[in-house]
Amino acid sequence: MDRGGSYISEEAYHILASLGITNLGAPAGKPWLRPFIERVFGTMHKTFLQRFSGRNFSNVVERGGNDPAARATLTLEEFLSWLVRWTVDGYHNRRQEGLGMTPLQAWKNATEDAPVRELSSREMRLAFGTRVTRKLGRHGLTINRVNYQGKCLENLWFGPNGDNKMLEVCYWHGDIGTIDVRSDAGEWETVTAADERWIGKTEMDVREWLVSRRETDPEAEATRLELVYEMDQRSRTLKAMNGLLARPRDFDGVDKAEAYFAQHTDTAERRHLAGPHRGLLADEVEVPGQETGASPLDAADTVGLPADDNLLE
Repeated sequence: MDRGGSYISEEAYHILASLGITNLGAPAGKPWLRPFIERVFGTMHKTFLQRFSGRNFSNVVERGGNDPAARATLTLEEFLSWLVRWTVDGYHNRRQEGLGMTPLQAWKNATEDAPVRELSSREMRLAFGTRVTRKLGRHGLTINRVNYQGKCLENLWFGPNGDNKMLEVCYWHGDIGTIDVRSDAGEWETVTAADERWIGKTEMDVREWLVSRRETDPEAEATRLELVYEMDQRSRTLKAMNGLLARPRDFDGVDKAEAYFAQHTDTAERRHLAGPHRGLLADEVEVPGQETGASPLDAADTVGLPADDNLLE
């Protein structure tokens, strides 16, 4: 590798070491010591990038007055998709004079004598996965709409402070069937998805599933709308037969309706005339001529009721 900042960082060295890869860094400022990769960049410009507008060219002289940003037409996502296709379908199948064959043929010949060690999903996840923090719940852990449950999570949940436990999660988009979790910077433990349909699947499979849930079957939607229309039509017919349809209002009817609803209108004047708010179940009820705290029966003379001992009989 060259001496770019992203290639000599501690994170890069840690990833390479975890995969058993030795990093040999070339001296900075001497591109002729890396002829093979530099030649690939030139081939990429000639056979790939020039087919789209918006490239920077190799130097300011070639670029001239061209404004790459103004002529850009590809999004980053689409560019990466075309780059992968060009690498796999184009570059790997193009005969190289230095090899005397295509890169794909050269790779097959080399791996027959020295097979390449394949990396497991767990190695890929711990090396290139995304690290996030999630709170442990009764359902386990949820990452991108997928629930994960396992014995280790169960033990953490029933352990000290389990209902408020924050876990570090390592998630890799290439295999969402399993994740790795750890608590308090301990050892990583693998946890499987609770739903078996996600075993061995990728993040793209989840996205396609979410999109399919939002899609509507045109035939089914047309059937549903036809049902709603027929029910409304039948309901209107039955109401008409039983005289339940409202008649159009005349001018007098409109005036009466306005007067009816106007009496319930909330205005500042009405709130002022109503006085301070009093609860419906207030303990004390004021009776004309009655002192506060007196029994309503003591004011029988005031309200015009007979005041004798047999009042309640």
